[in-house]
Amino acid sequence: MQRVHRGLQGRIQLQSALPNKTLVIGFAWPEERARTTGPNEVAQERKQGWPVRVLKIIRNPLVILLTILSAVCFLTGDASAGSVIAGMVALSEHRGNQVFILFIGPISSIFDYTTFFVMLWIFNCWDPSRASLFQTGWFVESLMTQTLIIHVIRTNKIPFLQSRASWSLMATTLAVMALGMWLPYSPLATALGFTQLPRMYWPILMLTLLGYMSLTQIIKVWLLRKQWI
Repeated sequence: MQRVHRGLQGRIQLQSALPNKTLVIGFAWPEERARTTGPNEVAQERKQGWPVRVLKIIRNPLVILLTILSAVCFLTGDASAGSVIAGMVALSEHRGNQVFILFIGPISSIFDYTTFFVMLWIFNCWDPSRASLFQTGWFVESLMTQTLIIHVIRTNKIPFLQSRASWSLMATTLAVMALGMWLPYSPLATALGFTQLPRMYWPILMLTLLGYMSLTQIIKVWLLRKQWI
């Protein structure tokens, strides 16, 4: 206690002896300085207004490319793809989101191409009369993959095994997938331009979903190890 008392007395004497009190730590001057001059922060760490952030986003080449692709999709009548790409632009402000989109986004296209191959070469959808079958198969595959991928990107762990979503998300996922499987056989199929899918389609679809989720999980883990996301 005596040492503390002596140390405090010494600091008080030093404080009174120096005209420039900013050299002494532990007194009331830091609070006063913060009130008069503001917080001590680096300019780059200051929160920037939305106009500055928008300008930085626009200068990003990836954002420019995505914006052009989104505009082309809307102009050609593909509003669904345009909306997805526009969502990528909205998410691309953060570097981690840019990297995630750059690596994860093309995986969906890979399995779209495998579905095209299956529909064209296995189910002979080169024939214009089987165009409805091609559209139905692609619709179901797209719906299934984009529904299941939510469970992969929502966690850093292995989905369904190490990390499970809430019951509401699980129920929604099952409902959407069941709806996608039911539509080609439903009374709405004709109005939607769908047709019944061959039995061989479903095991191929299961392999597609397994491959899509596995590859996405592998890339996600790799990005996490690289600390890029």
